[in-house]
Amino acid sequence: MTSNPGRSAEALTGAQWDGNTLVIDNPDALKRIFRREISPSAASGLRKCEASFAADSVLPRHSDPFQPFVLGTADHEVMEHLFQLPPEERVPDFVHPEVARLRDKTFSPEALEEPERRRMLMPEASPTFVFDTTITDELVAANDSAKARWEAIVLPWALGIFNMTDQPHPREIDVFGTELAVGGWDFENKRPHETKLNLAGLQGEFPVQGKIDRTRWATLESGQRVLVVDDYKFPGKKPGKPKDDYSFQQRTYVIMIRALYPDMPVVGANLLYPGWNKVSPIDTSDQAIHSTLRMFEHGWLAMNRAVDSHRFSTRPSNLCGWCPLANACPVAKVGTENAAANAATQPSGKSLGITVARPHNRVSAWAQNSDYSRLPAPGITNGGQLADRGAPADAASAAQPVPAVEQSVQTATNGADLVPVNVVRIPVGAVHREGYNHNAAPAADTKAIEMSAPGTIAAPATELAAPFKFPASPYGPMATFSLVDTATEHLAAQGQQITPSAINALATTLAAITFGITRDLFGGAGWEHASFGRVLFSVKASITLRPAPFGGDANTWRAWEATITGLTMTKASLAMGLLEGNTFDPNAAASHFAPVPVTG
Repeated sequence: MTSNPGRSAEALTGAQWDGNTLVIDNPDALKRIFRREISPSAASGLRKCEASFAADSVLPRHSDPFQPFVLGTADHEVMEHLFQLPPEERVPDFVHPEVARLRDKTFSPEALEEPERRRMLMPEASPTFVFDTTITDELVAANDSAKARWEAIVLPWALGIFNMTDQPHPREIDVFGTELAVGGWDFENKRPHETKLNLAGLQGEFPVQGKIDRTRWATLESGQRVLVVDDYKFPGKKPGKPKDDYSFQQRTYVIMIRALYPDMPVVGANLLYPGWNKVSPIDTSDQAIHSTLRMFEHGWLAMNRAVDSHRFSTRPSNLCGWCPLANACPVAKVGTENAAANAATQPSGKSLGITVARPHNRVSAWAQNSDYSRLPAPGITNGGQLADRGAPADAASAAQPVPAVEQSVQTATNGADLVPVNVVRIPVGAVHREGYNHNAAPAADTKAIEMSAPGTIAAPATELAAPFKFPASPYGPMATFSLVDTATEHLAAQGQQITPSAINALATTLAAITFGITRDLFGGAGWEHASFGRVLFSVKASITLRPAPFGGDANTWRAWEATITGLTMTKASLAMGLLEGNTFDPNAAASHFAPVPVTG
């Protein structure tokens, strides 16, 4: 069975790898990647890997009825219908025919005409049979066997809801709502859901969507009536600690319910595993809710930034083998037999139509032997002309000592809520045109930006690639300008020649340092997070105290990066520690810096 409305195997044709960033210019693909409302799953997907999220949004999905997601969806539907019944009718006898109905729907006679279903049921069959529509007795028998196996998985999971020792019996559940839909599309009635919600974030309101499995009333010992949010999970193996995505999802539901019903106290959230008789409470403390709201907002802003810029970053993980880009990504991390086996089922890089505009300087071991190593390169620009992409710059090689510049250029930003970006490389002399890749490194990128007077920069003789379309979301450009300003000021202050490649190299290195520190301190680095802006400001102060080692070798640069990281981490840790108190000793400095008594 496939789920392909609006999807296309050719959706990524023409996309390019610019280093480890996927550049997508297809307007139809970008339109599908964009969400008018952000869901918890979309926010989680963007946080994991923007490129994977983009690919998964546009490529066809191949839905095996035995995939965990499909099995879990069936059990969710059973739970939805069960808790819509009056309490006295919530009995096991309802579940049996409900599962049978879903079984027959999943393994319908019509599905036997689909090539994917025929291949799944009879993997040894010839291609001629797979793409035929003839229904044979052997195919029907295989389908009946699969139906029985499917029901043997789904039915016990659903019946487990009646045997949960840490939950009231279904007849005793005082249901407030089931499958409460916030935003999104009502596929059954072919219209948007009526309930709409915008949440208040740091950067303004942002629209959200989600479907909340079950909300129920509970009574505290004080007698107060409160709401509890429950979410069903149906994993194939015994669950351990709740996954971060699951906890994030549940807290977003708590946030939504509180926003929709401000007069109704929501005091808790649980993950229910009916198939395993387990209940996992979720942390809904103020701190956890605040962090989740920030991450939810980050997903919305990250999506806008990526779609506006056409650039989708990668974040390799142990899940790369299950990504549609597994065989085309330069940094895919496929290190286990299970991941490799699944990656073998993903589309080839060549079939996706992706090319390499600029190779990544650290290709993963999997990519070295996968389709990525055979993708066409260099990229093709409009008109069929080969584009000279040049190698990615690094700070150690791009910046060389030159006579000092008299005065640095002043930045025009206060650095509030800065965000990291992939720094745009602007080639001197490029003419802006539709389809032009502004990240292409020019063949000769050593022309200095002339200083016409102390503290000013003259316009270059040839225009820089302009005009640019300013993105709808302003936070990416805020980061770009701040990073480039910081790099340019530091180059000037240290007497380095100010060239596009030198600015880009240092700004990219500073972005990498700031990303790492932010992740280490706060568990994640968001494009729009205020935490990133504060860390970037601290990095800027650190490099003023410990200037970059221009002219040094690679080892010297690595040592400098470690110094900047350690200094900034120390400062940030002290700053965060101050938040724990509200009274301070005014004599602390006097005591610490008191003169040491001289004896003898």
